[in-house]
Amino acid sequence: MIDKLVVTVSEYLDPATVNALNRMVWSYGGHFYVITEGSLTWADAEAYAQSLGGHLVTINGQAEQDWLYPTFGRLGNLWTGLTDKDAEGSWAWASGQAVAYTSWATGEPSTSTSYNYAYVNGSNGKWYDESNTATHYGIIELEGPDADGDLVPDVLDPYPADPLNAWDLREAGADGIFDTADDVIYRLTLDPVYSSGKTVGLFIQGGPLGNGHYRFTANSTVTDRTGNALDGNADGAGGDAYQRVFDVALPSGRLFEGPNNDTLATATQVSLSEDPAGSGYFAEYGIGSLQPTSDADYWRFEALAGDLVSISVDVPGSSLRPLLTSSTRRAALSLPTPTLTAAITGPVTAPSSAAMPSPAAAPITSG
Repeated sequence: MIDKLVVTVSEYLDPATVNALNRMVWSYGGHFYVITEGSLTWADAEAYAQSLGGHLVTINGQAEQDWLYPTFGRLGNLWTGLTDKDAEGSWAWASGQAVAYTSWATGEPSTSTSYNYAYVNGSNGKWYDESNTATHYGIIELEGPDADGDLVPDVLDPYPADPLNAWDLREAGADGIFDTADDVIYRLTLDPVYSSGKTVGLFIQGGPLGNGHYRFTANSTVTDRTGNALDGNADGAGGDAYQRVFDVALPSGRLFEGPNNDTLATATQVSLSEDPAGSGYFAEYGIGSLQPTSDADYWRFEALAGDLVSISVDVPGSSLRPLLTSSTRRAALSLPTPTLTAAITGPVTAPSSAAMPSPAAAPITSG
């Protein structure tokens, strides 16, 4: 499966042009979201957000909460813009917007006068408050503008008039034509950050890639160390982009993990079907990948108490030793083996660990 691109070039490149836009950016509801570049106090995180022209995130309703937690929950506890620092017990958004929605955990916010800042808990998505001496990453919300329509706000875009930036990956959408309104843009970040050499690794945000018609671009904004522009068409004259068009066709009969199954809340739903018919055995075959190494994939299926479940993981072409973890409401077990068989003692959600490829109902193939 394609979850990372590796580009080979003929000479060493200028790192400044290679790494020019090396930041994950998410978009929702016409707004843009980024994570602070380090773990900060609430005050420092909000100050940094304001330096970008935004604020720590304002969560205006259940729909935004339902998008935000599955998107960012895997990153741990994250500051929001909610605070009662100015008046104890009177919670307000740093953006100045009215507080029309909250999702406090039971018993929150606390009654401590020193706990004045709200964060989203990475484990359950609920809100808790904490003191300003605590440090977390923060979710920054920006309103734009985005002049070139590349889903990167101008304040973060080193090429605000060029939608292809330094690197671009997009799927053509339903019309099958690139550079139209229905293109699906995949953000690319350096993996690792480029410093020297003739290869560039690019992590695909939202990968691995599903079925579709794709175009990769290495733009002419990329230069060598003396400032010569990329010669994308190899005609001897620099200044043109290199582009490659390709199609992805996943194996049939496999359930694709999808763009985001990194948390329990976004676990890929597995629908078991009897195979072979009349046998009493129900199975599903899935396919997915782990990228980056900290990735954890979750798959969900329904079972009844007393059911016997077998889960297996195949890692073709890899020396990875998978770790399977199955949790129920009554028990949890972890086996450092590629096959897990367990009696079901209650409704089950089966998460993977950060060290294993994607598991689901038996058997799972991961590539």
